[in-house]
Amino acid sequence: MTLYHDLTSYEEVESVLFMLADSVSARMREGGLPRARTVKLWVRESDLSDLTRQGGIEPTSSGVEIGKRAMQLFKEFYDWKNPVRALGVSVCNFSYGAEQISIFDSTGKKEKLSRLESTIDSLRGKYGNGVLRPAVILQDKRLSDLDIKDDHLTHHDPLDK
Repeated sequence: MTLYHDLTSYEEVESVLFMLADSVSARMREGGLPRARTVKLWVRESDLSDLTRQGGIEPTSSGVEIGKRAMQLFKEFYDWKNPVRALGVSVCNFSYGAEQISIFDSTGKKEKLSRLESTIDSLRGKYGNGVLRPAVILQDKRLSDLDIKDDHLTHHDPLDK
């Protein structure tokens, strides 16, 4: 996503990464893809140079987990020599087969998150993508008015419904 202005802070980057991760995870679930084990981050600087990093993640289809890992990758390597012009998030290395259950997840956190995201997908299918958004996106009014669907940005106006 090429942005409407160059980003100069971690907070701005975080908002965009979580919006992108949310879109990636929704498309994964919509397409019936299994959980991803790798998150890829792409950054274009204001001088138009590109940087990429990727890192492993516990198999997931959660936008929250993908967003956290993307932000972690960004913080690990980005030195802020230049402002950020564009960002991209993708996943790969899909985990086919049964999921290994962690003995440390006694609260069923993964199952609850999966049910929550399934509910969010259902609501978005019925009322549109703008009905629910990650809270971190709401920090920037211009971001909260954008909608990502099928890799295209559109302006979302909640009064259209």
